[in-house]
Amino acid sequence: YTGNSWNTTICPNGSTCAQKCALEGAQYQSTYGISTSGDALTIKFLTRSQQTNVGARVYLMESETKYAMFNLLNQEFTFDVDVSQVPCGINGALYFVQMDADGGLSKFPGNKAGAKYGTGYCDSQCPKDIKFINGEANSVGWTPSPSDPNAGTGQYGACCAEMDIWEATNCYTGNSWNTTICPNGSTCAQKCALEGAQYQSTYGISTSGDALTIKFLTRSQQTNVGARVYLMESETKYAMFNLLNQEFTFDVDVSQVPCGINGALYFVQMDADGGLSKFPGNKAGAKYGTGYCDSQCPKDIKFINGEANSVGWTPSPSDPNAGTGRYGACCAEMDI
Repeated sequence: YTGNSWNTTICPNGSTCAQKCALEGAQYQSTYGISTSGDALTIKFLTRSQQTNVGARVYLMESETKYAMFNLLNQEFTFDVDVSQVPCGINGALYFVQMDADGGLSKFPGNKAGAKYGTGYCDSQCPKDIKFINGEANSVGWTPSPSDPNAGTGQYGACCAEMDIWEATNCYTGNSWNTTICPNGSTCAQKCALEGAQYQSTYGISTSGDALTIKFLTRSQQTNVGARVYLMESETKYAMFNLLNQEFTFDVDVSQVPCGINGALYFVQMDADGGLSKFPGNKAGAKYGTGYCDSQCPKDIKFINGEANSVGWTPSPSDPNAGTGRYGACCAEMDI
């Protein structure tokens, strides 16, 4: 495996690939930003070495060759997390999945690696970016990622039961605000850190040439339903359209937009800089997607006019990542 592609000579199929590939460990700290000190674990979101690594996942070990297994019936599970360096836009997660203790070493003859080398991962989102599944390489039908030089997706997903324990940032956890950092909207906006997003892996948004693709349902560490994107004039400015005596044309492939799903293209009266110059509390601006509004005055917008919409926030009973606040984001809208 080089970059985000398989060596087809060594890997003509999944089983042959698993037989021929050599085993080697990883430089956890320098490559993946993972370090320990006593009983504390630190994971960096972005690590730059010979190449750039984004995000990491680690497992608790019982021994060098076995994962730690938890039987939670009538047991208490406690942990402490420092989320001060986990800004908005990044998801810190702790969860259980139903992996084999030995990583599938005894179950699958093609698995020469086992838990010692981190094999056997699975979760309820059935991730397809896992390179080895059930003792075989996930090389068949592999599609390299257009945005991540080290990743891609194969034909198969790694599926098993999952139980989420904790997901959070330093401002917003699940569908609730951190009331210590966010006692009110203005204080929250001052204290919350800025961070971007993994558009493709988290929100199912990708581009190819002048084509934009948005997936309705994206499963990663958590499930995302729907997405909204804006045309940009530059990295810090939205594209503004003056339509008087102008023609606006576009093509849409709706073959994958079935009944019950709404694909929409429309104009709204947002500020070009996302409200950066208008509202002192807005540190983000268009670069981070702030300033959205429409004629429905949506109350699920987390930051409005330079303040967090945290006052009177009601978590959604059906969406673990959403809710509604006291205020709505209102402006003129023209549906196309």
